[in-house]
Amino acid sequence: MKKYFLTSFVFVFTAFQLTAQKFETALARLALEHQPQKIYIHYDREYYVSGETIFFKAYLFSDGKPSGASNNLYLQFTDSKGAVVSTQSFPVMGAVAKGSIDIPDSLPQGNYYLRAITPAMLDYDEAFIYKKNIFVFKPAATISSEKTAAQNVSVQFFPESGDLVDGILTVVGFKAVDQWGTL
Repeated sequence: MKKYFLTSFVFVFTAFQLTAQKFETALARLALEHQPQKIYIHYDREYYVSGETIFFKAYLFSDGKPSGASNNLYLQFTDSKGAVVSTQSFPVMGAVAKGSIDIPDSLPQGNYYLRAITPAMLDYDEAFIYKKNIFVFKPAATISSEKTAAQNVSVQFFPESGDLVDGILTVVGFKAVDQWGTL
């Protein structure tokens, strides 16, 4: 009985060992054959105002090395609901693409997304598509051109020692009050 148990244990252990080696070999081969292309984009700023231009430089990588698998880079500028604001394509030369995207003046303040994709990335899952959140500010309404009434401002100085003396370093506090008594 012990002999059969030992033989069956050796057989099962050997089968698991062979199966594990097949999986590792298959995964290694799959990783070599299907290396997804990845994108890194360098922006000139983090935040933008409506009417400004986003300048960028994009780098394409595959397996940690520059990738020449694509000739075009496609960018979509979308709002938070997924509606496309603009779509542009840029040529890729030497695994690098650079360009600019104009933000419309009429764009309201909020979160927007910049999506980037290349033709080599179309075969892969949505998780491999580059997506960046960009916040766009909308400046407040401009001040009307009407002249505002002249304001009277009262400024008082309070030296720490009680007197201001020429040539002696003194700490001075001040109080500024407008015509309505507001600080």
